[in-house]
Amino acid sequence: MAESRLAERALAYGDPSPQPSVVRVALPPSVAYDLNKLQRVQKDILGRLGCPACCSGWDIRWDIFRNFAVDEKLNVTAASAGLARFG
Repeated sequence: MAESRLAERALAYGDPSPQPSVVRVALPPSVAYDLNKLQRVQKDILGRLGCPACCSGWDIRWDIFRNFAVDEKLNVTAASAGLARFG
């Protein structure tokens, strides 16, 4: 059954082969190392992928971001998750 769902998903997204899709999620350490927060995020991500209780067919890569931004006055701040994928 999981294989047929994979094939349906692949066709729906225009992928000619039913290979698992890679999903990257960037998390701050405060979420990654807190089981309750991580589970809330995982449930949300799985829901967006089609089933809040199942990750079958998805290769989810959990990345902990530790990127920083420096402004012209040399103030250092933690960069947002959106910037983390470019770092």
